[in-house]
Amino acid sequence: GEPHVEDPANHKDNTKENSNGDCANAEDDDECPATPAKPSLDLKLEALKASSDEKLISLMLVQRLEELEREVADLRHRLELLERKDDEMY
Repeated sequence: GEPHVEDPANHKDNTKENSNGDCANAEDDDECPATPAKPSLDLKLEALKASSDEKLISLMLVQRLEELEREVADLRHRLELLERKDDEMY
């Protein structure tokens, strides 16, 4: 495999530009809800379909996976804290 080089700053700018670009071109306001704080997964998938660049696609998927792993770790941590609190109650 080739070395995995990642420039997150560049990458985020690209995805933002793409999703905003899609919104500007959408004829229906319904298609473009007020831009969410986080681009929705659907938007990301649309961007993936529109892109034929396999490296970009795998980069986006890797980033999404990393986001999810962080969320899972955070939720596990919260669960542990709650269980600990629970144990202390009894």
